[in-house]
Amino acid sequence: MSIVVEPRLEFISRSPDRFWTVFAPLQWRGDSPVRRLERADRELAVDYADEGSLRVRATSDQSAAIDARTALQVPVFSHLNSFTRVSITGHRRLGLRFSPCPEVVVEVIHFDYPFGAPARFAYLDAGGTFRVVQASDAEKGPFTTLGEGRLARGEPLSVLLVEKGESPPRELATIVFVDWSRQLSTELSPTAGWGLPQNAFEFGLASNDPSSAAYLTLTLAGTSVGRGWDSVGHAAGSYTNRIEIRRPPSR
Repeated sequence: MSIVVEPRLEFISRSPDRFWTVFAPLQWRGDSPVRRLERADRELAVDYADEGSLRVRATSDQSAAIDARTALQVPVFSHLNSFTRVSITGHRRLGLRFSPCPEVVVEVIHFDYPFGAPARFAYLDAGGTFRVVQASDAEKGPFTTLGEGRLARGEPLSVLLVEKGESPPRELATIVFVDWSRQLSTELSPTAGWGLPQNAFEFGLASNDPSSAAYLTLTLAGTSVGRGWDSVGHAAGSYTNRIEIRRPPSR
């Protein structure tokens, strides 16, 4: 199995005036060039022109730690963005077990857009409840709850990857998102409806083949769920994204 992580805050579509991003100029993107890159035996260090940074370290033969920092000099309003993107290949039928509701293993499935097979994703609401839900039509509501539990602000979110193609499901790896819950927005989404907030933990497959590439996309504040191109804001400042990846002990 292969896990590829893109841990820096990235804005796919920005708005210069807080209006719908579909009307924004094409050059409004969030790329920042690399200023310095250093490699060592078990470490990687990158500094970016926007004063952000990335540090990756193999903490053991079974684990790795990622520390990404992104600096925003001014507030940024966007429709689509990602706090973290993860690509996973090499599985046969992938399932996710979230730490707030460990009794449920949610299968990762393919969904259609803009209409058709329903999407699955999770979010943290203003009351501290973490919910995994399924939409009714593509990524649009109403939404059915698949699992839920408590997740305190600042508490790490752990996600166990399991191979549902085996019985019992075999543990593949654990990904811990240390900083997501601390920095996300629980304000209501202008596009999702049904009382959903702006943050999201989206997941899906590249095709209907259960062994196709899977993706996880975490946002702090975005509007990819629902209808419309409304933009929501990230305040100026530094955003921290620490991630731990652990393989289970060899049997």
